[in-house]
Amino acid sequence: MIELSNFFTYLIIALAVGVLITTLNQKRLPNIPFTRTIMYINIISIVLLTFVPIVQLAQMLHSQFSVPIKDAFINVITTFQVGHAWMIIVVISSLLFIIQCVREKLPNKLAVWGQLTLWLCIAYFISLSSHSSAADGLLGILSHFIHIVAFAIWIGPLLIVSWLTKPLNDIRAFHRWFSPLALIAVSLIVLSGLILMNTLVPNYIESWSVSYGQYLLIKHLMFIPILMFGIRHIFLLKWNPLHLNEKQMQLSFKLESLFAIVIFAISAWMTEQTPPHEVDVNTVHSPLFLLFQSTTGSENNVVFNWSLTGSLLLAIGSLFLIWIGYQLIRKKKVMIPIILMLITLIVIYTGLMLSVTFI
Repeated sequence: MIELSNFFTYLIIALAVGVLITTLNQKRLPNIPFTRTIMYINIISIVLLTFVPIVQLAQMLHSQFSVPIKDAFINVITTFQVGHAWMIIVVISSLLFIIQCVREKLPNKLAVWGQLTLWLCIAYFISLSSHSSAADGLLGILSHFIHIVAFAIWIGPLLIVSWLTKPLNDIRAFHRWFSPLALIAVSLIVLSGLILMNTLVPNYIESWSVSYGQYLLIKHLMFIPILMFGIRHIFLLKWNPLHLNEKQMQLSFKLESLFAIVIFAISAWMTEQTPPHEVDVNTVHSPLFLLFQSTTGSENNVVFNWSLTGSLLLAIGSLFLIWIGYQLIRKKKVMIPIILMLITLIVIYTGLMLSVTFI
């Protein structure tokens, strides 16, 4: 349940940030229908979704320590950091609700920037209960916060343009403001991701033997299609050599956003896995990892060790990625390249798993 709540939390933040960013560029985009309704749903949902970890902790206190359920809730809210963060989120959400109610009476930019600032504050307080917060204090909180916000800034507008507006009429106008924003966001995602990995994953290769490392590797592989679509869109938005119409371009945005949603789901699942720095990676192994590696229980480390099969799979996968990237730029239809891309990612994953060994 908590994995599901984390997934929708990330999605809600991305949608809220996306609505606000696109609203600032309203003259260059079609109107977003039901904007007020979307924002009200986001505000109410974030309060409910961030309450789920409190319910989980309260149930744990009640079942394991026989604390009365009412006292358990009060205890979690008043003494745990996740409870303190939730109370602040409730206050911030109330301010967001009030601004949304009186928004028509406020200058548009003032209202939008005010709401955007408050949503960033919510992302910060969500980061207080992250793995990186517990592991590295303020640096961990800030890196997790930047990671969430950068992804929301990149994917949020994409979700809005893909699913909640009519097809773009002026593609070049969208390119002029969105492409630089996306490049900055991707750079921040990479930078904050490296900081998070340095904190939570002391040895990237070794981490593949545990569930957290497996999900992290799959997340990184799923990032490849998003980058490839991003490059495709920068290329097409600037020159449009294929002369895609508005609906074809919007479909391409939708496909990129679907890969992003998958990454949200993986990230949400990872929040409930034990990070490698908190577990002995030599004794606790992921079932997925054990599909490719056998263990006798006496191994000490997982290391990268080139094998013929693994190297061939990695080489084939890399060549196919280059060819698929070329096809995405040269062809209008993208379904076949997407299917081949997913198969290629499986090939690369298998190649990586066959290129590590226990010593």
